Amino acid sequence: MKSDNFGTGEGTQQLRVRAILASWFAVLAVVAVIAVLAGGWATYTAHADPGTVESTATETAWAVDGSFDHSATVTRPNPVFQTGATLENRSTYFLAASPILDGDFTAQYRPTGDEPAAVQLDADLVHRAADEETVFWSDRTDLAATEAQSVAAGETESLEFSVNASRAMERRENITAALGSTPGELSTVIVVDVTATAPANGEPAELTYSAELPVTLADGTYSIGSPDGASEQVTDTTTETVPRAYGPAMSYGGPLVLLLGLVGLGGLAAVRFRDEPIALTPEERALLDYRDQRAEFDEWVVRAELPDSVLDREASAAASFADLVDFAIDANVAVIEEPNRERYYAVTPDLLVTYDPPEPLEEG
Repeated sequence: MKSDNFGTGEGTQQLRVRAILASWFAVLAVVAVIAVLAGGWATYTAHADPGTVESTATETAWAVDGSFDHSATVTRPNPVFQTGATLENRSTYFLAASPILDGDFTAQYRPTGDEPAAVQLDADLVHRAADEETVFWSDRTDLAATEAQSVAAGETESLEFSVNASRAMERRENITAALGSTPGELSTVIVVDVTATAPANGEPAELTYSAELPVTLADGTYSIGSPDGASEQVTDTTTETVPRAYGPAMSYGGPLVLLLGLVGLGGLAAVRFRDEPIALTPEERALLDYRDQRAEFDEWVVRAELPDSVLDREASAAASFADLVDFAIDANVAVIEEPNRERYYAVTPDLLVTYDPPEPLEEG
């Protein structure tokens, strides 16, 4: 039998590739065309004509930053603090030594440009009873105020005020005594209302907010808490038309798919128009089928030389190697590969079945 390494013989892989290409050529061509169209559209959209979108940017036009400072002067003799001494920014002061709280609120105007602002400050002492949702009562006493002042960029406006802590405590106790049982939580705060007017995006803009400094009144002391809401800002929103930005899937994936599609079309065209046809000839198809079947049923094949006496009987030819193997399996015999006669046999007591493999293809 002529040398023919079934399954992996010379040219087998090429035949198998040609068979697959011939069967799937139209599908592969359609896929390649779709890849070219889709990749071309994505590439054109992402790079040549991305279109536009409205981009909105919000920036700070200007802001007012507020800060509290406070102190108390020792006005009554005591064994600890020297009379006339000034105690500054302490968390707790003593009513018996320094009952007057002196405070200062400083508002700094901070614009992005150089336009001035008109700033007005108004300080009040507020007693109230409230919970998280409801203010049950509120008592407000004027402390100090300024008229609207022109403040340049980066400059400040200040407001000084004073609170007599002893009188504040007495005022709150009188209110609670008059009202009786009061729901909510009692609190005392120094409230500074800030009003500022300055340009934003070419138009006048007004900012109004309240900064609070908590004051805790207790027997013999009053404590100052951390300020709340001391800074606010005015924002400037601008809208502009900008090119649309696409993600990596469009920006990089589109050109890659286009390239793969073009390469695929080029490869298919080269195969389609080569000198030899892509479709297998009947002889090539028969050889490929034989090699595949020979590799699949190798375990049923025995290589041996048969004597002439075995072959001198009635014989029948199988149409394919697979048919020969089916017969051998049914008859419970092996398939004999006779190398000298270049033929396969299945031998039973009553019948001899043969199969002649296709001739290997000639090179060139």
